[in-house]
Amino acid sequence: MEKNKKFIRFIFLVILIFFVGGIAGVIGERFFMPWLASFSSLEKYEFIKRANNKVTVIEKTKEINVKEDFSVANITEKVSPAVVSIISFRQEKELNNPLLGQIRSSKDIQKNVKTGLILTNDGLIVSVLDEVAEEIIKNNEDKLNKKSKWNFKILTSDSREIDAEIFAVDGFSRLVFYKVDRNDLSIPSLGDSTKIEIGEKVVVCGNAGGEYQNSFSSGLVKEEDHTFTLLNSELSSSEKLEGAFLLDAIIEKRNVGGPVVDYSGHVIGIANQIEKDGEMVGFVVPINNLKPTINKVIEKKEITNPYLGIYYLSINKEISLLNNLSVSRGALVYSFSGQQGLAVIKNSPADKAGLKIGDIITHVNQIAVDLENPLSSFINKNNPGDKIEVRVIRGEEKIDLKIILE
Repeated sequence: MEKNKKFIRFIFLVILIFFVGGIAGVIGERFFMPWLASFSSLEKYEFIKRANNKVTVIEKTKEINVKEDFSVANITEKVSPAVVSIISFRQEKELNNPLLGQIRSSKDIQKNVKTGLILTNDGLIVSVLDEVAEEIIKNNEDKLNKKSKWNFKILTSDSREIDAEIFAVDGFSRLVFYKVDRNDLSIPSLGDSTKIEIGEKVVVCGNAGGEYQNSFSSGLVKEEDHTFTLLNSELSSSEKLEGAFLLDAIIEKRNVGGPVVDYSGHVIGIANQIEKDGEMVGFVVPINNLKPTINKVIEKKEITNPYLGIYYLSINKEISLLNNLSVSRGALVYSFSGQQGLAVIKNSPADKAGLKIGDIITHVNQIAVDLENPLSSFINKNNPGDKIEVRVIRGEEKIDLKIILE
């Protein structure tokens, strides 16, 4: 019995020694050794250095804010000098009072001011086709209807005011090109829109003059819609460009005609708007879709828009499944009303060649028609008078038709 008591006391003593020793060790390591190390005369002893190196003293807690390295101004720094404001105004010759009719309402101002992008340092500027440019085209076609003259001014980002004139118009891409007599303009870097990924951040740039100068809107590319058409319809036209980027950023009227840049500052598209189902829809035409036209204008080649004369649906897998089609690509000659005359324009080259509503065009000149290579792009690569061959699926038949474009 006495032995058991001695053993218990021994165990208790051992535990007490470990406990007291542990506390002494903590006190010595955390407080006593750092205190000794504070004396310069003792710093030379190695055992104090080693002991002190094991101690981590947290003196205070600092709040750290992580901020994304993002600045619209930095991204658009290279392209902003090439973004201009285009002002169009009419000079009425028959007015007795030169001031009469010159004061414009805010609605008129908004209508007659838009954004443009300098393409070359010798004064070539691109924007989107608007009512003013369309009126000029109409007046040129109708020589008897020239009651007024339109003038244009370019306002640059450094506040220069330069006279401009319309240089070329492309109805296929709805672009209009202006020319100014300068050779010292800043130009942007055109990027590669095929490398843009869904979810990538981009910036929409605008310069509509006045208080709206240098307006920006940033957002994500939410979709690349290969079937998006420049018509107030879900249908495509053989004479209109197809394909667009859709953004979650708002594209306002003042940004229309302006560049859309990636985070490297390269232009990857031109901003535009179109009315669909009663609403204005903003979209971006990929710059690669526009480069052929831009290059033609830069090289001073004539822009010719060949005419086929059909409306169609670009077939994807969803359209193929929903309509029980035999193919999952191509161009379905179509009208929502089901009328031949609204799918194939009467007396058009397509009509003369025998194309019918319900036909599926799968090849042009033996090259496959698909979402990446829509029918309209094949047509626009030709000139009026060119002959093309199209492969058509009509029911269970495959037919080859030769068409002369006009």
